[in-house]
Amino acid sequence: MLKNIIIFLVLNIVCSKAINIHVQNGVTDDCGLTSCYDCTNNGCLWCNSDSSINPNSCWALSDIFDNCDIGDIDVISYECPTCPPNCNCEDGTCTSCTAGFYGENCDLECDNICDQCDRITGECTSCIQLGKCGNACNSSCVTVPGCELCQINCLNCTQCIRGYYNPSMSCLGNCPSCFNFDCNQQNGDCQSYCMPGWVGHDCNEICEGICEKPKVCSATGCVCPKGYQPGNVETCVKVDLGISCEQCEKLIGVAKMASSMITQTFETYEEAKEALEEISCFFLPPPIDLGCALLVAAQAGVYAIAGQVAEVLLEKDFCIEWGSCNISHVSV
Repeated sequence: MLKNIIIFLVLNIVCSKAINIHVQNGVTDDCGLTSCYDCTNNGCLWCNSDSSINPNSCWALSDIFDNCDIGDIDVISYECPTCPPNCNCEDGTCTSCTAGFYGENCDLECDNICDQCDRITGECTSCIQLGKCGNACNSSCVTVPGCELCQINCLNCTQCIRGYYNPSMSCLGNCPSCFNFDCNQQNGDCQSYCMPGWVGHDCNEICEGICEKPKVCSATGCVCPKGYQPGNVETCVKVDLGISCEQCEKLIGVAKMASSMITQTFETYEEAKEALEEISCFFLPPPIDLGCALLVAAQAGVYAIAGQVAEVLLEKDFCIEWGSCNISHVSV
């Protein structure tokens, strides 16, 4: 009811202004308007349709006030309020700032390290750099290994790094036996398959079978490992790696470095991560899947590097045995 009364008053005031404008423009016919309810033609017009002034030249309020909502027109200034720059407005009021700005009128810029900041204080509420947190975005989400992204308070993980899962529990769960540390972020189930010797949906059960090399134990029995394919009479045959001698030597070098890193420990997570980043572990594409993967793990108050290295890569003369190199080219 109150809203209707306000709109009624605004319409009458604006109609009166419209009549006065007409008179100021040299038009003496005020169209007989006494209130907006006298107007026709689907809106509050300057003139009635039976006026001596051509009704086709009459303007609606929406035209006079640049399509401003009638309820937003200022009854004193007769102006339609505009939304300030960098504001998200509702009913003519700035209710929030666009990303990167703060202040009552959203005219102050957030620090360039913030993606968004508090409208009053200007403190960061989200950070531009992934993995950063804190009101100044100068802290890291990795308060414990496993947490990759977190909320601004640095406490609540929202995404785990590869090899860890359960962000609601600070990504404390890990999946060391899933191939390439690839497991479901929520429950730890392996996304592809288990490393040799492990079975189960999360690859945490030791395979009981005893297999003749090179076969490995799996949930379905003894099978050919990665890098091999079934041959005649229950044998396993090496696959063609499809890589050059140089690429094979690089793969072997990385695998050896990764294998040596697994025995090292570090006092801080940052030290362990820096050491890990110096080794660019990789796996050859399926169906070969030979290579290595590393991640940082917490162990008894220190930080260690957990690793997966295809053991066959550490065997002597691998690149020769697998046909990528001949004896004269081998340097690793």
